[in-house]
Order: sequence, then C-alpha cells, then structure tokens
Amino acid sequence: MRILIVDDEPDMVSMVGEWLELRGYQVDRTADSVRALEMLKAVRYDLAFLDLSMPEITGLELLDYIKKNSPETRAVMVSAYPYPLVEDLLAQAVGIDDYIAKPFRFEEIERIVSKYKDGTPTQQKGA
Repeated sequence: MRILIVDDEPDMVSMVGEWLELRGYQVDRTADSVRALEMLKAVRYDLAFLDLSMPEITGLELLDYIKKNSPETRAVMVSAYPYPLVEDLLAQAVGIDDYIAKPFRFEEIERIVSKYKDGTPTQQKGA
C-alpha cells in the first residue's frame, strides 16, 4: 500500500511517515503542497492524508485533483479545527473518504489505513 502524507507541519509529516513505514507501508511525504501536487501527478497512491489548511494549494484543491485524476485514491482530510466546519462539509461534498482531527492518536491512523488497505495495487502513472 502506497500512502501520501501532506501537511505543512514537517514534524507531523515525519512522525506519521516513520510510524507507517515501521508497519511496512510505502510512504511518501511532504510539507509542501505544490510538491504534493507534483507527486500526485507522478505516482498513483492508495491513500492520501491531506491537511485542510495549507499555504499555496489547500487540501481541498489537492482533493479536487485526486477525485478528477486518480479517483481510486482514498483521501483523508486532516484538520486542527473541530469537526464540522464549513470547509469540512465542503470536503465531504467533493468526496473525502475519511476525516481525522489534530491532535490524533496513532490508533486513529491505523484504523483508517486498515480500512482502506485492500485497495488496488499502486503503480507509476502511465505504466
């Protein structure tokens, strides 16, 4: 299973990425939303954790790209704000598969990953 983690908090990206890698998942991670879009264009992900509030390209914009170009990718919106906010409801309307609020416990990450790990195998786009 290939997972993308996108959050503008580098420590969170690193911590969650390392935790998932220790459990055998392939993890790509970035704190840069522009870089995240480039990664989404190049690689097919099974699951993407997207921070809702990011500079330059928001989590909603990344979600929109995923739904239009890689609909098999499951998208999880991550937010420091209590649920539900207007942005969260918008994210649901455009197709998030799950939601997680910061701060979260690793058990919540594992629950979400386990829920979606039986998806199609990942591959490079165009392969």
